[in-house]
Amino acid sequence: MDFFKRLYSGRIGSLAYLVGNLMSWGAFWLASEIMKMTPSNTLINIISTILSLLLFLFMFSVFTRRLHDLDKSGWLSLLVFVPLANVIMGIILLFKPGSHEVNRFGLPSQGGKFVFKELLAL
Repeated sequence: MDFFKRLYSGRIGSLAYLVGNLMSWGAFWLASEIMKMTPSNTLINIISTILSLLLFLFMFSVFTRRLHDLDKSGWLSLLVFVPLANVIMGIILLFKPGSHEVNRFGLPSQGGKFVFKELLAL
């Protein structure tokens, strides 16, 4: 349970949000290409399902922590399931600057040179 608490706590800036999304979509694309090249069998399907769920958790972590940087609840990340709202939310999360002060979710993100540290702070 501590893993999930750490996964969804804290704040990340817009650059870490962008990099996290690119990493997630790249991993999804790579996994789908590998699945296309391999013959269908149960073990591969199980492994790909587990990896997809882990990537999904990571993506929601990125959304949630970026929302925290804007001093918004992580529950708003569920808007990714609403057509058009997900596009609008993605644009807002990418371009709206986060709060520069300490907010209810913690200290401000550390900026560009700490992008990977912020994303991998699990």
